[in-house]
Amino acid sequence: YGKSGVLASLVTILAVIAIIPYLALQLRAIALSTSVIMEQSSHIHTTTNSVLLLTSVLAILAMIFGTRQIANTEQHGGLMLAVAFESFVKLFALLCVPLFFIFESPA
Repeated sequence: YGKSGVLASLVTILAVIAIIPYLALQLRAIALSTSVIMEQSSHIHTTTNSVLLLTSVLAILAMIFGTRQIANTEQHGGLMLAVAFESFVKLFALLCVPLFFIFESPA
């Protein structure tokens, strides 16, 4: 953003505000997946603690593999690869589910 620190700060603040709903959606998906995988008799604090643990592990892995050195001119190829792989897995799942229901539904 050129030499304008004010503009860079404004863009950063807006980006953080804009990403909050997406982060909340991702955390909800982790929580729902964890509650499906765990036993049904689990208490709520067990589920909450496991979601917090899983989220912490994901954040630590993103820091380790994505941002080894902090520099505003550096591109983070590892983090981009992780996001691309996650997007590929989601796209594959989105294609597999309808195909399953198309071919396995009784005619």
